[in-house]
Amino acid sequence: MTMVVIALLSIIGLVMIMALTVISANNVPVTEAPGVIPRLRQYLGHNVVETAPNADLPELRTGRHEIPAAALYDCCCLACRRLGWEITRQSGETLTLEATAPNRLIGFEDRVTVKCTDFGRYSMLNVRSAAGFGIADFGANLRHVMDLNEQVNSLLRTTSHTS
Repeated sequence: MTMVVIALLSIIGLVMIMALTVISANNVPVTEAPGVIPRLRQYLGHNVVETAPNADLPELRTGRHEIPAAALYDCCCLACRRLGWEITRQSGETLTLEATAPNRLIGFEDRVTVKCTDFGRYSMLNVRSAAGFGIADFGANLRHVMDLNEQVNSLLRTTSHTS
């Protein structure tokens, strides 16, 4: 019985090391707020992330930009292309786009949906990323959201948009 317990604990330990290795390779925050446990629960228990105004993970809080939504949408389209994502559907009328983003480690494609919305003097960037396979994404979808936000912010710093 003791050998079975030791073997089982060894397997659990090996699986945890492998999971943490994949999470680390996705280069997502692990120890930042709201803490290790909520983040591991997200990375190991979900295959979809979506921005929201009051999201628990700071990286998933809806982006607010002081430019018109149409200009933000143009930046998002360019950002997706620069990231090497394939835009599969886009609408300048509704300011939405869908793209496939390669999952760096597993080889599947994840689906990213982007929507830009005007709110008076600023616009909101809503992003949803869903894994193409499996029940856990090991942080890959959060990485997609972070990459898109970083690319959009970089473009906005280097480009001036007027209303």
